[in-house]
Amino acid sequence: MWLGRQQLKAVSSIIIIILSPKSMHAGQPGTKAPANLGYSNLYYHQKLVVLFAAGNSGLCDLKIDLPLMTNGVLSPANIPYYDPNKANQMQLRTLGDESVAKNVITVGSCESNRPLKQVSFSDKYPPGKNEKVWGDCFSNPKLHPQTKHTIIRDDDIADNPEGMAATSGRGPPNSGRRIKPDVVAPSSRILSARSTHLDIDRFQELSGLSQDPKWWLATGTSMATPLVAGCCAVVRGALRSPRSGANCPDPSAALIKAIIINGAVRLRGQYAAKGVKAEFGPVDDAPNYHYGFGRVNLDNSLQHVGRTFFDAAGKDAMEQGKSDFKVVIPIANVKPAVSQTLKVTLVWTDPDGEHIQNDLNLAVIAPDGKTERHGNMGDRTVFTGNADVDYDHDNNVEQVKWKGVQEGKYTVCVRAYNVHFGEKTQPFALAWRVYPTDDR
Repeated sequence: MWLGRQQLKAVSSIIIIILSPKSMHAGQPGTKAPANLGYSNLYYHQKLVVLFAAGNSGLCDLKIDLPLMTNGVLSPANIPYYDPNKANQMQLRTLGDESVAKNVITVGSCESNRPLKQVSFSDKYPPGKNEKVWGDCFSNPKLHPQTKHTIIRDDDIADNPEGMAATSGRGPPNSGRRIKPDVVAPSSRILSARSTHLDIDRFQELSGLSQDPKWWLATGTSMATPLVAGCCAVVRGALRSPRSGANCPDPSAALIKAIIINGAVRLRGQYAAKGVKAEFGPVDDAPNYHYGFGRVNLDNSLQHVGRTFFDAAGKDAMEQGKSDFKVVIPIANVKPAVSQTLKVTLVWTDPDGEHIQNDLNLAVIAPDGKTERHGNMGDRTVFTGNADVDYDHDNNVEQVKWKGVQEGKYTVCVRAYNVHFGEKTQPFALAWRVYPTDDR
């Protein structure tokens, strides 16, 4: 990773990662690094994969919904008293401005599996000076409930990858219904490179320090984001490898994003055993505004390579008035006792603009040809003759997850709803897989 001619700063400052076909670039908050590439109009840089950290402004759910951020800065004056009945939930709309960009991969954080009892500290840095539970991660006491015991405050920060990191930023943006973050990855007590210039007096609330002075244990979305960037690099390498049979020497950013998202798995949650319901709000399944489309699973994503993806550019790109692009997916050998799920993800890199400019729609038609489901519309089924309703017009990532599919041929359709901007053609990417429903 490099930052032009500037010296690479501490790991904790890196929130922007740009993966190009030849190299990896890192930026820092408030920049468009590298400046000549930018990330505001990736429509003209279709090969660049840009990742943003979702930030660490997660807050326990509040009585009333007030704007918590002013020009990207937390406003304590806007934080009311907490509702103890909601001490198990986290406040939505806590993402930073850059991380809600539609064409980037926004990475939130879930817990890792490194409980405090498994962490070895040196004598110089005993556990008493480090973050043990999520309550230790809030420097301002007003940022967490002031009761004697709360489920989130007293939870170990790294004991269950099925749960979200309490500090992870949540969506949606302050306006609109864009699904952010896109995915999450483990972020708590991650063994990370330690700067030789680290001012230890400035970092007293740490996740831990290893006995090796070159490494330390850090927590936050700045730990999760490089993990996902590495997964993107592996996917790109697999697609370009002649041995994979993918025949995709120059994959688009949309394809890599689609494969990463389609391989992600939903989080089961970590507080159900304690009697907590609605940990992720009213929508427990993916996608939602807590963990997006799920926790990244590289093994699942690599299963797409060479078999179940399509990267549409050039003559295959969508235009206004063009017929639907279709892919037929045969489902065979479905056993009555084993439920199968078909998951399809559509991604496109949209022209610059706050809202969707070139609007594509995803539909999956059942084998009977009479019913279909649309992207991001959950389990709702519509009659094919009335297929112009129930579409998502807020996101350039759309997904259909059809549980309990039957034997037969399912038809995936990409439809051009409104394509009038940019070059008036819209490249896109599809990824799909069929798997046992219990595997999420």
